[in-house]
Amino acid sequence: MAQFTNGGWADLIDEFMLYTQDFSTSEVHRIWSAITLVGGACERRLWVDVGPYVTYANLYVFLVAPPGHGKGIIDVVKELWTETRDPEHASLNGGNGEFKKAFFVAPDNVTRASLIDDLADAKQVRILEKVNPLRNQSEKSFIYHTLLIAAEEFELLLPVYDSAFMSVLNSIWTNKASHSETRRHGPAQSVTIQNPQFTIIGGVQPAYFVSHFPDVAWDTGLARRIIMVYADMVPKRDPWHKSSDRHKLREHLLARLSHISTLYGRMRVSRAAEDLVRDWHMADGPPTPTHSKLAHYNTTRTQMLIKLGMIACISRTGEMIIQSEDVTRALEWLLEAERRMPDIFRAMTGKSDSQILEELHYFITSKYQNNGKKPVEMKDIYEFLSFRATADKIPGLVVTAEKTQRMIRAGSSDCWMPRPKFVHGVE
Repeated sequence: MAQFTNGGWADLIDEFMLYTQDFSTSEVHRIWSAITLVGGACERRLWVDVGPYVTYANLYVFLVAPPGHGKGIIDVVKELWTETRDPEHASLNGGNGEFKKAFFVAPDNVTRASLIDDLADAKQVRILEKVNPLRNQSEKSFIYHTLLIAAEEFELLLPVYDSAFMSVLNSIWTNKASHSETRRHGPAQSVTIQNPQFTIIGGVQPAYFVSHFPDVAWDTGLARRIIMVYADMVPKRDPWHKSSDRHKLREHLLARLSHISTLYGRMRVSRAAEDLVRDWHMADGPPTPTHSKLAHYNTTRTQMLIKLGMIACISRTGEMIIQSEDVTRALEWLLEAERRMPDIFRAMTGKSDSQILEELHYFITSKYQNNGKKPVEMKDIYEFLSFRATADKIPGLVVTAEKTQRMIRAGSSDCWMPRPKFVHGVE
């Protein structure tokens, strides 16, 4: 097993960012891939006591983007999970170079029907006297089932909306003591899974939510437990460039993941870290998302912050004491993802720029006429567009509306008046 001292440990998420710097993937998607990588590696072995509850580091993360926007970074996460060795076991099969893997990773062809079977097969047994001398002496071992799912195209796992399957995902996210059902694959038989857990990172397109998530889905427990991270721009990379130290970084990442796979027990939280979480929670978590589809998600934000604080701590030190700097970093991650979430719902409209411009012209005309021909303020135009276009597109739509004379400036003020349709060429 690799041993790390304070001088030998490097932040795992920072190294992942270096390892993936040549990928044509947005920075925010790379960061959340790294976050999920670490959270998945914690499995059901690490937890934090939060009042009467227990919180684990498992996440359901959706990387949301149009086609061709770098969601292939999810395959990097899957590869690293798959290649991490269990340091507690020597090489198998007479030392032929094969090693026991540290984690159970769902196969590429995982389906709704086979997922529970794969979870049932993902049995891990930890001998507690080896990993936690402070254990309850009556407990000799700990059995759990954690399945790590990395699906570049989440639609393959959930091709149609299935409320029953959504309920299963929702239930297992809560890290309950057991899950029982009739097997979906092979001969019908009852199966009970002890200490089940999923960590999921999936790639989805905005159109997927339109076709697979009816309005009622946003009121379900699962919707409030998903962290959606939107990006619609990818960096330009030299297609021939390849960083020279990628192999070394990969070995570092695998060694740290291997170390994390040996950790077990309750993570401690410093008083300063507790105070940061408490103050933010009691203040209703500013800034709070205001989009109507995020109303139920808002009730889970403090739990998300604690999960991310656990991940930030493990990434930074490989140890089990959460400090205030971990909570601060976790909050930055969370708020950045939340800032982008409304763009997902705007992108879900699926409307072309020309359709949005026509709606804008109608809006300005109606408001102008209904307010006694009082010019429309720019803040009203931005608010109107904010429900129909992503934030990065709004300035361009305003410029286009002006250049095509759908609206004209009212004198020198930042207010606007409509032009008749025939003026800008639309009958």
